[in-house]
Parts: sequence; structure tokens; C-alpha cells
Amino acid sequence: MEKRMNNETFSTYLVKLFRYFEANDQFVFSRRDQEALIRAVDGDVVHTIQERLGLTLLLNEACSQNCYVAENQEMQEAYRQFISPTEFLYFLYGTFLASITENVPPNRLLWPAVLPNETGTFWERIQLGKNGR
Repeated sequence: MEKRMNNETFSTYLVKLFRYFEANDQFVFSRRDQEALIRAVDGDVVHTIQERLGLTLLLNEACSQNCYVAENQEMQEAYRQFISPTEFLYFLYGTFLASITENVPPNRLLWPAVLPNETGTFWERIQLGKNGR
């Protein structure tokens, strides 16, 4: 059984993840890597996202594919209530890319401080991650 990550251990994981992004100069994650990350995320991490942004992180991609709200590309981000696992990874990568622009070392990007306080910035980071891929 995989160890679950609370907010503190997720911060440690992010430092390693951002170093991985930096070393590989790109976003390369297999579906298996994505699933392992989401399975390892603890309720603390999910709760922090819900509390700060009012969004629910879906713990598997199948849930997001069956959810009209999550899959409706025309729905304004302000009305979205769910984050797919893939979007969460794009958010993390977008956060990493933003840190480069802002000259913030990866080891300073700790959870939950990297999580913005407003959803607009969150969706911008997702788009940055998608574009940077």
C-alpha cells in the first residue's frame, strides 16, 4: 500500500517534483505516474484545495470523464466545481514554470503556499502548464 501524503509530506514531494521538472526541462509524466500521485494525495491536500478555492479534486480521471461539469469546455472557469487529476498536474507544472519567471527556487514552493487564493490564478496556472508542455 502506498503512503498517503498530508500537507507537510506533499510539500517535500513538490520539491522533488519541481527538481524533476527542472532536470528534464519538460513535463513528462506517464498515466501511471499521474495515477500514483493522485492515489498518494491525502485528504489534507484535497481539503486544502476545497477550503481555499471551493474546488473538489477528483481522485481519478474516470470520475472527471463522467462529470458533465468537468468536461464541458464551454463552461466558464468561474462556475467549475471539479479539478481532474490531469488538471492538477498541469497546475503543478504551471506553478513550476511561473516560479522560473519569478525567480523563485523550487525548494521555496511549499504546499499549501503554492495554492493561490483565487480560482482565476489557479486556472491561469493550469493553462500555463498546458501551454508549457
